[in-house]
Amino acid sequence: MIFGIEADVLDEKGNCCFDIQGIESDFCILSCHRGIYEGKFENITQAYINAIHKYHDKIKCIGHICKKNTSKYLDVDMFAKVLNQYQIPIELNCCNLYTDKTDKEKLNRLLPMIETWIYINSDMHTLHELDIKKIGFDYLKDILKRQKINEM
Repeated sequence: MIFGIEADVLDEKGNCCFDIQGIESDFCILSCHRGIYEGKFENITQAYINAIHKYHDKIKCIGHICKKNTSKYLDVDMFAKVLNQYQIPIELNCCNLYTDKTDKEKLNRLLPMIETWIYINSDMHTLHELDIKKIGFDYLKDILKRQKINEM
């Protein structure tokens, strides 16, 4: 058994919270949440990049990266470059797709640039939400189809 947490980017310097009640996790998904992030959202790309440079050995995945309330400030080209440099996967949050909290335009630009894994997460909080992961698989299949058509 491993102990995993969704850690938070705290500020533009890339400081992060990697523990719960003083216990550090074995598996860390790094995310940004309003109300916890204390920096300017205009600098969110730099905050993530600083966090990745400092803590890439701890970060196993980046969570819900294209959430509408923070993604408008995200430079996906710079972000993808750093993710690929350190081989850090991203999460495709199916619940956010289902509830329309995902900036699909940004996500559609980011996904083809990722050179490592994309984790599909239902983000379920109840058993009936487990089927939400199908939305993520269908979404990725659609992106792959469109990419193949564009390459022709």
